[in-house]
Amino acid sequence: MIRFEKNDWKTVFEDDLPQESFGMNSKQVCGRFFSRNKDEILSVYLKNYVMNYSVFRIENNKLEKINLSNNIFSENIFSKEDTLMCLHDNKNNKDEILAFNNKWRFNLRFISPEESSLYTSSVPEFLGFPAGQNPKFYEYPKFISGNFTGNGMDLICILYNCKDPKFDGHNCHEVENVDDLPNRIQLYSIGK
Repeated sequence: MIRFEKNDWKTVFEDDLPQESFGMNSKQVCGRFFSRNKDEILSVYLKNYVMNYSVFRIENNKLEKINLSNNIFSENIFSKEDTLMCLHDNKNNKDEILAFNNKWRFNLRFISPEESSLYTSSVPEFLGFPAGQNPKFYEYPKFISGNFTGNGMDLICILYNCKDPKFDGHNCHEVENVDDLPNRIQLYSIGK
């Protein structure tokens, strides 16, 4: 762990790397999932063809794994293609995780901590929106979570379509403005 102090980076501590949780194909997100006063690291990884997760805290200058009741999902909460973001509600509540995947279809999920496990708390839909305003119909949506309105959790959607003939769903070199799906930015308020 490093900290920026007096215009330079300072190493605060070093520890052995838990290979299973932090391997090349793992994904991490930081937030207050099971603690109200300290950030934690949620690591999602594939083990024996099953998605698993581990949660870590920095305690006594060491990276310590938190013992949770269930680290193997009874439901498919995460996939290896997910992009993960932390959602802060600025009300001293536990943070939620936004998991987004558009590898094979648009899939947006809110994942919440409860006791000592995680569960899918909601799967938002964009019903009633014309195609040109519905993020599900765009090839290349990006999401930025934050408190942009001052009213809690908001989500900015950056929406555009890729003109690349061999678009892989992630890297786009040239975008195009389509009549039915004009490039745009949208702000959503996440209500509870």
